[in-house]
Amino acid sequence: MTLADRRFCRAEPADAWVALLDFPAWFDLLDTVEAVSVDEPLEFPVPGSPFTIVTGEGLTLRCRIAALEPGRRIDVSVRGLRFLFRSDVRDEIEPAEGGCVISRRETYRGPVSPALAWIWRARQREELGAYVKEWCWEAERRAAVRHAGG
Repeated sequence: MTLADRRFCRAEPADAWVALLDFPAWFDLLDTVEAVSVDEPLEFPVPGSPFTIVTGEGLTLRCRIAALEPGRRIDVSVRGLRFLFRSDVRDEIEPAEGGCVISRRETYRGPVSPALAWIWRARQREELGAYVKEWCWEAERRAAVRHAGG
């Protein structure tokens, strides 16, 4: 099972990339996220970088950067519920006229995760939409600051 969302953003792809790399600073603004902590902040984000997300429901998700294509995409491996829950997340930036298109796709792996995602699908869709919206807002804010010279 895969859930996804995408959005046109009035920011250059480079602004969206910087905002994406800084997601630990704004991800906990989402209603579904209580906290984000990066285990090794000086090395973040590089492939293998671990970080933890605590959901609004109190579930701890252990994550790591699985792959990174600078300026284009980040792949994240997510594990929770003592490894019963597994998903792969891809955040991606595509250049577009007047800005870029940003997207987030989460694919649920294994025998249990798709069933849990189906049960939680309304919450997961809400989180995907909120994530893409917040990411876009952060990219557009950064673009405005850059254009204003500050």
